[in-house]
Amino acid sequence: MTFSCSEIDVGLYLIAKRYTTTTAGNGSDISGPYWMLAEIEVQSGAIWWRSDRRDVRLSGKHLFIFVPAFSWAMERYDKHTHLHLRALLSRRTFRNPTFTHPILFQSDQALPLSLAEVETFLEHVTVFKNISTSTNPSALSSRVKREIDFNYAAGVQIQAIAKKLKTQSAVLSRNFRSEFGETPSFYRKGLRVTVGMHELMMGRPPAEAAHLAGYSDLGRFYKQFRAYLKQTPAEYLIKSKNAKNTSRA
Repeated sequence: MTFSCSEIDVGLYLIAKRYTTTTAGNGSDISGPYWMLAEIEVQSGAIWWRSDRRDVRLSGKHLFIFVPAFSWAMERYDKHTHLHLRALLSRRTFRNPTFTHPILFQSDQALPLSLAEVETFLEHVTVFKNISTSTNPSALSSRVKREIDFNYAAGVQIQAIAKKLKTQSAVLSRNFRSEFGETPSFYRKGLRVTVGMHELMMGRPPAEAAHLAGYSDLGRFYKQFRAYLKQTPAEYLIKSKNAKNTSRA
């Protein structure tokens, strides 16, 4: 995989990746406090998303996805799928948010390169497909996700959420998994690893990235990071630095 990253505006990052999948598989796009707008060129193979446990696809090889802050989408891809991806990533907020759920769409427009241009770009998207992992979760599961989203940095525990919501952990987890396809523990770990990964990419050292992601134990951060991304935070940090250097060349 080739990878480049550069800050093109204050707090707005442009990421470019080229990669080929070696096996058929899946990915979990947990956005955390960041939003992402990605342009995907499918050179070979296929990529699609799973929403409400159903496949969501678009014909054609030129796709866009927009994933707002604190949303969750799951992708699937075939073996030997070759992708070119350019994505904008930021914590910056929009004046008038157009979408509050992740979407898949097509556009003849080029990827915008500023926050104002992104807002205008999204305002003109009228044909799209919802790719939320669960488009209509129950009140209980929605509250569980919201508790995790806004308390991840405090190291919130699932048992504590169950107690606050006056239910049992087993009931909470069973309902969440039936609607989202994974347990709340899976989501919580994925969210925290995502925060750590993005903070590393933006130049934070591993200890600081771990703290911002809600880890008080650096060893636990390394363990969960490696389990999700098949590399350590230090290895990812080196790759990110090399990517930034490459992007400036």
